[in-house]
Amino acid sequence: MRLNRAKIPEKFVIETFTFDRQPKLNKKRLVNLYDSFGYMLNHQNIIWIGPTGIGKTGIATSFLIHTINGGYNGLFISFPELVEQLHQSIADHSESKVIKTFSSFDCLLID
Repeated sequence: MRLNRAKIPEKFVIETFTFDRQPKLNKKRLVNLYDSFGYMLNHQNIIWIGPTGIGKTGIATSFLIHTINGGYNGLFISFPELVEQLHQSIADHSESKVIKTFSSFDCLLID
């Protein structure tokens, strides 16, 4: 149920990520971060950067799914959708409500 509420468009899992296509990616470090939940326990932000098509969304989505399966709540939102919602909230003076909603998630994935 929480996975449906997270609005994840495509369900990626770390186990099926093609690490061999990204040789510069430190698989051991990534998997350790994933398995340890350190990013959640220490309230850390993770930013994946790189060109289109290298798997940033897949990795981030797998972390979000792992987080939700670990008992946390989360949301997937595209950056354009986030900007649109924030812009609309300014127009209708509901900024604090919208910001409160987004900040209520344990894990917010902005793609």
